[in-house]
Amino acid sequence: MKESEINSAFSEPELNLSGQPGTILQEYAFDASADKVWQALTESNHLNNWFGVESSVTPGAGGTMRHSWGEPVVEESTIQIWEPNSRLKVLETTPFGVTFQPSDGPSKTRTIDYTLTSSGDQTVMTYEYAGFGTTPEWQRFQSTVGVCAAYQNAALGQYVKSHFGEQRTVSWARTPSTKSYGEMWSLLTGKNGILAEGSFAGLGRGDKYSIRTVTGDVFEGVVVSHVPNKQFAGTVENLNNSMLRIVLDRPGAAEAGIWLASWGAQPAANQTFEWRWTHALQTVLS
Repeated sequence: MKESEINSAFSEPELNLSGQPGTILQEYAFDASADKVWQALTESNHLNNWFGVESSVTPGAGGTMRHSWGEPVVEESTIQIWEPNSRLKVLETTPFGVTFQPSDGPSKTRTIDYTLTSSGDQTVMTYEYAGFGTTPEWQRFQSTVGVCAAYQNAALGQYVKSHFGEQRTVSWARTPSTKSYGEMWSLLTGKNGILAEGSFAGLGRGDKYSIRTVTGDVFEGVVVSHVPNKQFAGTVENLNNSMLRIVLDRPGAAEAGIWLASWGAQPAANQTFEWRWTHALQTVLS
């Protein structure tokens, strides 16, 4: 399902299943060899440069993978299929989002299946995340995870194309809020929000964007995901091809966050960026 094909039955956040109820299905074409994409998916030194905050891998079928975005957001899995440069399938033992997934019925067993196919100078990756429930609450949760996957897979593409082997630095500014997703999104993107020039309105995956924010930052690049009331994400070409993500989440209490991932010796993502954006979020959402 494309991001424009939103299920109007749910408004917070709007649904973008990227597949069918119960399964997220996404496909990406990366400007890199299958060998590079495989290394980025399976080696901790590469995973730490594009995926979560910290990853560890015991390679091979029967091995394990662990990814952390900071407690309590942790994912642990057992490797079921390990076919270098071709296919990786894992069975989650601690599912992503287990602490805030729906409680209607028993916990579901979920698998993630990555299939790589060479196509000229590109590698096509099919991503299938299966095992979600099909009740309305599970569909909402699947939508949330699908939006996250859209950003993460775009970050993978950016890493293997432009920054392979370079150390990543992340700034992650977050602030909690008691407001609804719709209220938070309206405040962030509205008249007195974070945008001084430019707009997210009407933008979709693959579109060019250019914004100047109330912090003085300028972000220009290509949209990789835009789901109103949930997420805006894009490349940042003017900051050495960084990755920007503005997202509403609920790892416990609802929160708004801005994530900037940068590579190189003088990354745009630094402590000063995080401080000024934490202040900006607190001001706008107060």
